[in-house]
Amino acid sequence: MSKLRNIDTLNKMLAGEHRTQTKTVIGYTPPVDTKKHEVGDIWDEVLPDGTIYEWEQKNGYRVKRPKNLKVLSETRSFLQEYPNCYDTCEKKITRKYSRYDNNTRIIHGMCLDCLAKYETELKIKGEFEEYERKKKLDSLTALFKDAEVEKTIIKESLKSVAYANEDGSTEKWGSENLSSLFEKIDTDFENLKNSLIEPLLNGEEQTNK
Repeated sequence: MSKLRNIDTLNKMLAGEHRTQTKTVIGYTPPVDTKKHEVGDIWDEVLPDGTIYEWEQKNGYRVKRPKNLKVLSETRSFLQEYPNCYDTCEKKITRKYSRYDNNTRIIHGMCLDCLAKYETELKIKGEFEEYERKKKLDSLTALFKDAEVEKTIIKESLKSVAYANEDGSTEKWGSENLSSLFEKIDTDFENLKNSLIEPLLNGEEQTNK
């Protein structure tokens, strides 16, 4: 009986009629691109989940890749470059950079050794003080630009702040009190910014008192 069942199963599989071969499977089947493409043609395929693939017709075959792979690769490569390093920089050849080099690359676009060489040349030319002044000015300008955003967030959050009375009731800041508080915040912020930035704009050095 067992042998007959096996023979029957084998015959059905050969005929493509076995239950494992006729089982209905629900899923995504990508459309077949029957369009004739010339070598060099590039087109997109969008999947149901929003993923986009880019196809390119080669000579006799096609290449499939993520849509923005080239852009991501170029961006990653750019972020790892040291464009301001000297042509004689050995690290440009060996590609062996330290974490200190990476820190100076982010700010100056060069490795630590090239930065030291560059600043030494500025000192010899008598241009180092102006260079330092501009660095401080750029740093403070960026700092206060970020602080301006933080200040706005703080002011908005204060509008919803409530304080509790002894009887358990709560009250929010009155519009008049908020107005006075916001004015003081703005005034103090501008005074601090001007006290730090204006001397640099005028070419004056900051001194610690």
